[in-house]
Amino acid sequence: MLMRAKVDFFEVAEHQRAMDKRKMRAKLIAEIHDASLGDVPDEETPEYLALAEDCMVRRVRKAWPWLVVPLEVKVECSDVGGNWHDKRKWGKGEDGVWRELAKA
Repeated sequence: MLMRAKVDFFEVAEHQRAMDKRKMRAKLIAEIHDASLGDVPDEETPEYLALAEDCMVRRVRKAWPWLVVPLEVKVECSDVGGNWHDKRKWGKGEDGVWRELAKA
């Protein structure tokens, strides 16, 4: 459990540091179990998600290369004041850019 907390703290610190460096308005609000909660302006969402993936997957693996479990990012977004029922899934397009996925 201590290792998980260390990885979470590392990811949150790296993510916020990367956003601050880019002068983004997005803010990390909380880390809950294996999920991050952010307050992100719509126009910053793709960049926020790219940074989250970089911090959660590539930077964590670089810091702890002995980790052998798969690391991946799954995304669901809702509007401010929205509810969990209205979450929208996001994913990476063929061009590698994060975008809202079409509803089935």
